[in-house]
Amino acid sequence: MHPRSIIEILISDSRSVSRGSQFGHAAIAIDGIVYGRAHPGWDVDNILSYLNRQQTKMQRDTIGNLLTSSEDEKKIILSEIKRR
Repeated sequence: MHPRSIIEILISDSRSVSRGSQFGHAAIAIDGIVYGRAHPGWDVDNILSYLNRQQTKMQRDTIGNLLTSSEDEKKIILSEIKRR
């Protein structure tokens, strides 16, 4: 049997008062680290800080969807994040 990993897709509410986030925001959490696209590049943070920032600073609600992946799939996703 192959080892499995959990990847969490985080979807945050839209913000009508924001220049760049009127349509919401999506990020991906792998091994407790969140990767989200921002204007200068990737926003990388630990999941607790990221969720706190989304709720308090950005005033957004966030929902997470858990996905099961293989270790190889997780490595491919991380490789693509670092490549871009």
